[in-house]
Amino acid sequence: MKYLIVKRNHQNDLFKELNQESLDKDYKNSILNHIKNTSEWNECDAIAYTGSQYYEFVVDCFEVDDKECTLLAIKYSEIIYKVIDKELEDDLYEKMKSLGDMTKKLRELSSALNSLQSAESDLYNIFTDISDKEPRVYEFTDLSTDDYMDEYSMSNKRIKEVFEEFFD
Repeated sequence: MKYLIVKRNHQNDLFKELNQESLDKDYKNSILNHIKNTSEWNECDAIAYTGSQYYEFVVDCFEVDDKECTLLAIKYSEIIYKVIDKELEDDLYEKMKSLGDMTKKLRELSSALNSLQSAESDLYNIFTDISDKEPRVYEFTDLSTDDYMDEYSMSNKRIKEVFEEFFD
């Protein structure tokens, strides 16, 4: 199998055609990967998610038969960003899913931190309504997930290197 990497554009007629052709031929694609958990990802979902992080723009992945790859690559050359002619090894596939899990956990952490900061602000306001004194509250406003976002993403050179051979 080979993978066609395409910049996501649901409005493009060629994109729609390629999507329909992949469905007609029972090829995997990543069109719905944004609504799946990483445990449900197929290879195309993992490649599309990781490729989007790697290339820094949203891509979709279409798995195609080796025999039809050249024909499809010519037919859809206007929209194809890259053809990947490599096997996706299980180890790399698991690492791609792990990257998705890390991103999900960071979003959850960021959301929890925002809720904590909101609760801190509410507590502060309630306390000052009761008492004229300044409350002793740990300031969560100084906390941020920005450093972690860089550490646990493609911004980290060590993580990017893991995927370079596959995507280059």
